[in-house]
Amino acid sequence: MLCGAYVNSRHDDWGKYLIDIEVAYNSALHSNTCFSPFYLNYGIEPKTIPIDVVMSHEHRSSDFLKNIQYATKCAQQNISKFNEYMASYATIKRTSCSIQFGDLVFLSAKIFLKDFLGQATKLLPKFSGPYEVGDKINKVTFPIDLETVLLGRGVHSAFYSSFYDRINQDTDT
Repeated sequence: MLCGAYVNSRHDDWGKYLIDIEVAYNSALHSNTCFSPFYLNYGIEPKTIPIDVVMSHEHRSSDFLKNIQYATKCAQQNISKFNEYMASYATIKRTSCSIQFGDLVFLSAKIFLKDFLGQATKLLPKFSGPYEVGDKINKVTFPIDLETVLLGRGVHSAFYSSFYDRINQDTDT
């Protein structure tokens, strides 16, 4: 992504920017750790000054080890906070799942849209099925009995519950 901002229109000069991009990436603070990758690896921020100045500065190994341990501990705490934030954000619109073992469901055709890449999908069916639901894998993921044709194309048989539309079997028609 960074490389795309610097290369020319023929994309043949990207190699000369790799070192600069690597330094920029490794010295930038990351949002979930609040540390640069360089600092987490080496315990110091990268120097962009001549090597002889860096070599003349002595680093004590005990300070270095303390810095690395402190940074790692802080980074782990920051990652935990970030994961909690992302989990709460992901569950804002999540509803409880009413699908149970043995229910008949339709499967959303959104899963198959990659097969029609570049083609009009407007008139395709919105759902396929009905399929019988198997034992749940976790709170919101359920396997179904797919046709062997779909399984042969690499489609998995377990999906997140939002891809299912439950068939109401309580009504008599």
